[in-house]
Amino acid sequence: WGSQAGAKPFGAAGGTPGMKPVPAHAGGEGGAFRPGRADDAEAVAAAKAAAEAAEQAKQQAAAAMAKAEAREAAARRAQEEVRMQMVAVQQHTLESQRQQQMHIEHMQRQAYHETEQLRQRVAEQQAQLAAITAQKAAVEAALRKKQLQEKGEELKRALQHHLLLRTLAHWRTATAE
Repeated sequence: WGSQAGAKPFGAAGGTPGMKPVPAHAGGEGGAFRPGRADDAEAVAAAKAAAEAAEQAKQQAAAAMAKAEAREAAARRAQEEVRMQMVAVQQHTLESQRQQQMHIEHMQRQAYHETEQLRQRVAEQQAQLAAITAQKAAVEAALRKKQLQEKGEELKRALQHHLLLRTLAHWRTATAE
């Protein structure tokens, strides 16, 4: 510990090795040492480390302050340049905004036109679908009617055949007697 820069030997600190600083609230002076504490070395090392960290933080803060001042000066120079170019930039910005507005309006007109075309196509397709659906229903109805007619014809023939057989059987029975 004594070999570090700025470090004082224990005797120079006002205490002896193996002694612990007495907190100010515990009575007595804050720098006095008490005998019988094994962690004095750790306390001293921690204090030195804290002091070194504080010094390093101070140096870092000074460096950061210098950087901030340099940035502030650069910002002032940049602000001056911006002020000198402001009129040209404003003119360019206004022209750019006008062109953007014209482009947006053109895109809106084009989108509206395309939307109207799509609406018209959808309406046409819906009309075609309705016509196809009606045609399908008519075909299905005609098919059902035809099937019913065929079934009716078939039943009529079967009934006529049955009646004919019955008549023949009755006639045979009558002629056989």
